[in-house]
Amino acid sequence: MYKGKFWIATTLLLMLIFYLSSCNNSNEIDTREESLSNYILGEWSGQVDVADIMYKELGDELGIDLSPEPEYCDVSISFHEDNTYAYTIDVDGFAKAAGKCVEPYVSGIMGFSTENLINLIMQYVADDISPETGTEEGSYTINNEQMGITVLDGNGNEKILYLMEDGSLQYEDDEIDQVITFRKN
Repeated sequence: MYKGKFWIATTLLLMLIFYLSSCNNSNEIDTREESLSNYILGEWSGQVDVADIMYKELGDELGIDLSPEPEYCDVSISFHEDNTYAYTIDVDGFAKAAGKCVEPYVSGIMGFSTENLINLIMQYVADDISPETGTEEGSYTINNEQMGITVLDGNGNEKILYLMEDGSLQYEDDEIDQVITFRKN
């Protein structure tokens, strides 16, 4: 008699656990989709390898494979409740990283300073970004099905950032041929 009650109680307990976990998962998915717009609000930080950008272009021009040491600068993106965003490159960090890359070559170019070359590179890399503030602004929309955020800058250029399983946002930038990973601050 005791064995029969034990098995009945165990079966009921397992059914209860299964029922509660399945209810919890369906609520979790619904909440996740509904709150994606709330989840992304705020500032997200990442890094861009400036050396890779610069040397890839140079290597392509020369037809050789250059493998530079990475030189990173910080980037961030902030999502606001009014469906606007601000994407910012740390201009000083960019200049410092670019300076490390170009310093050995600038001395050979007559009448050309490191600052001139950095400004030229900044214009090439980030044509929609203000060189003074390092900021690009625009609007965004959310696609819950693909778990993506589409940002649209002032010039009508579109970028899609995808929410990854680890909670990061990833954006594949075709202009600089890098995947930028943003983590929430």
